[in-house]
This record gives sequence, C-alpha cells and structure tokens, in this order.
Amino acid sequence: MKQYYLTKNPYFNDGKWITGAELTGFVLHSVGVGQPDPLVFARRWDSPDYTNAGISGFIGADEIYLTAPCLETPGRVKRMPHGGKPAVNNHYIGFEMTEPAQVRYSGTGAAFTCTDPDAARAFVRKTYANAVTLFAALCRFHGRDPLADGVILSHNEAGRRGIASGHVDPEHLWRGLDMELSMEGFRRDVDRQVHPERYEKEELDLTKQELYRLLEEYLADSPVLEQQIDRRIQTVLAGTQEVPDWAKREFAAAVAAGITDGSRPNDRATRLEAALMALRAGK
Repeated sequence: MKQYYLTKNPYFNDGKWITGAELTGFVLHSVGVGQPDPLVFARRWDSPDYTNAGISGFIGADEIYLTAPCLETPGRVKRMPHGGKPAVNNHYIGFEMTEPAQVRYSGTGAAFTCTDPDAARAFVRKTYANAVTLFAALCRFHGRDPLADGVILSHNEAGRRGIASGHVDPEHLWRGLDMELSMEGFRRDVDRQVHPERYEKEELDLTKQELYRLLEEYLADSPVLEQQIDRRIQTVLAGTQEVPDWAKREFAAAVAAGITDGSRPNDRATRLEAALMALRAGK
C-alpha cells in the first residue's frame, strides 16, 4: 500500500473526521470506467476544484493508494464523502476499485461491453484480491468484524439500504464479466484473513476436486490464495490416503475379496476402475 493523500481536495481539508462508534464500516466501490491506473483518478481528485466527492483510496491490480488517513489511528479516519448521502458519508469510508481497460460503457448506466473478457477477468481478480487485503487490514486495525451486519458493504448494497446513492457497483462489473464473485464471498474472504482460525477445519476438509479448483485459480494469478495455497496443498496431500476408522474393517474386506488393491482409497474412481470393481464384487 502506498500513500497519495488528496491534500488539495476540499473534503480532505475541511477538518471533519469519523471517530469511535461513529465509524460503522467500509464501502467498496468500482470506478465505472475502463481505466486500470489508480493514479489517474488520484491525480484528478487531488484538486481544490474537485467537489464531487472524496475517497479514502484507489485499488489497482498492482498497487493500492490510500488517499486519506485511515490506517494511522485506531477508531479515527478522515471523513471523505463518497456515497451521496449523509448516512453513509458520516459513518463509512469508501474505496474505489479501478476497472480493466477492456471495458467500454455504452452510456450513463452500468451496461458495458468487453473487448477481451479473459484479460478483464484476470485484472478484476487482482483488484478483488487487493481489496480483500485492504479491507482485512482496516477491520483488524479498527477492531471491526467483517461478517457483522453493515460493516462491509458495496455501493450497491448501501444504496439498497437507503443510506447511499443508487449505484450498482461493483457487483455490476462482476456480473457483466460472468465472474463468480459476490459481496458475501468478499466478506468471507476478508474474514478468512482477519480470523484464519475460523477456517482451519475447512482447510483440512478440502477434497481433491476443491484442490484442483484452487490450483486453477492460483495458476490464473489470484493473489488472494498465495498466502494459503502451499499450506492447503500439503495438508490435503498428506491426508489423501488415510482410511477413516469407520471404513477400515469393510475396506480391508474389500481388499481381501480382490475388489480393490487398496491403493488411493480417497481418490475418485475412473469409469474403468468402477466397472472392474463392480465386476469383481459380483463374482
């Protein structure tokens, strides 16, 4: 994370802060234009003439720029109006994710086309991962629970609650690119970083199919998994060939009957293996 404070923005200099219990949480936005460089926005907003809004940071694929104090003093953040209504502006701070260059908006709404969906999705995976890292840092620093109601909202969710303007970001981008991303999943990913102990059993219970999925995401350059993948792989592989106690007696009988040779007990069977085991069992 880098610092690029909007010292010329009028909201940065108005002397207003959000402190203590007034700080409810954090809002995730998306810029609504196909511009991947967060500095383009930071430089534009860093002007005494920019009275449209304030913001606490821009999230790019390669870097996060904090544009107002938000990780300096626990329970104290600079008020930067970002949601269009006092209910969100006075109790939340907001962060804008940049959007891929391949996106082209068709008008004033949220509809867009995309010239290269695969490249766009790869970019969004990176901004999503960086947003998870930032929001986890915010929740830890300010002592907020990511899964508590109203702590983490999208602009869309805040609008539907009536506390912000009626924008639909960032979910519109994820849906438009046909990505399996959601705010529910985002909050869970943030919580996974804040409270990893809650997910220890989940990591131990990964199936081989789930491991393959994680590897695919990892190879697709999803930084959210980089800190977890190695440990997960080792955990799953180490336990793959263990026969649970409840199955040991019958499994031993199946080996003795020649139905299976006893290898790879927890792997999925191919059609060939399933056919041979069925034939042997019938005999």
